[in-house]
Amino acid sequence: MIDTILELKSRCGFAEEIGRAYGFTAQDVNFMMKIAQHPDSTLKELAEYNGLSISRASRIVSRLKGRGFVAVVPDEQDRRAVRHTLSEKGVICYDDIVREKAACEARLRNSLTDEQERLIRQGLDLLLEII
Repeated sequence: MIDTILELKSRCGFAEEIGRAYGFTAQDVNFMMKIAQHPDSTLKELAEYNGLSISRASRIVSRLKGRGFVAVVPDEQDRRAVRHTLSEKGVICYDDIVREKAACEARLRNSLTDEQERLIRQGLDLLLEII
């Protein structure tokens, strides 16, 4: 079952498409999505969202920040802490990620009947519930 899930992921390939366009790894794309979905996140929160250690998350965020995709904002409640958000350049990139994801989903949906889509969605929801 896991092999099938991984095969599905590789066939869609939106992260790889964006990766080629922006020079990102798949993890970079995942971080961009999580930062967009959870603006003003701490490094610890970003690490948790992505299932990585804080040190690994720090390296990815530093790379994205160094390339101008992520902005660091001081925490208003805790002067020692910082929060991460997308920069203007990051927002443009995220828009491209969303567009590429939508195109991938459209390709999948166009080849399915409504009933097939319903069954697949039901199965995926069950899988997510179990995992």
